[in-house]
Amino acid sequence: MIAILERSKEVWCTKMNKLLFYVDFLSFRERGMAMTGLTYRAIDYGPVPEKWNKVYSQFDDIQQVLQQIGNYEGTILQTKSHIDNEVLTEEEIKIIDIVCNKFGNYSSQAISTISHEESAWKNHYQQAERIPFCEAYNLVSL
Repeated sequence: MIAILERSKEVWCTKMNKLLFYVDFLSFRERGMAMTGLTYRAIDYGPVPEKWNKVYSQFDDIQQVLQQIGNYEGTILQTKSHIDNEVLTEEEIKIIDIVCNKFGNYSSQAISTISHEESAWKNHYQQAERIPFCEAYNLVSL
């Protein structure tokens, strides 16, 4: 997550949920395994890590800052830490870079809208089902 925060502009929880989805599903498609160990569920707002509201609080290096813009109130994720690139493989760094180069400047709303075009969301949101990683082979945005 810190690697994503370093590469993206202001990251609201909603946006991070989608960035993680794309990182994990692209990683699964390209390498046969996800990177984070998270599972994802299709909800009304798009694909999100299960228990996403607890995921970010598990990291001491990530601060959750409540912010209000107009009538919208949400949480921005911030860090002052830097990723130790020796922790990630070259393949993992490439996948994070692909996702962040594509979506890093997108707003939370824009990336959510794009995620609604994915079969991973379309095929599972009506029942708020867990998204199987085989949906990675159907990604249309990457």
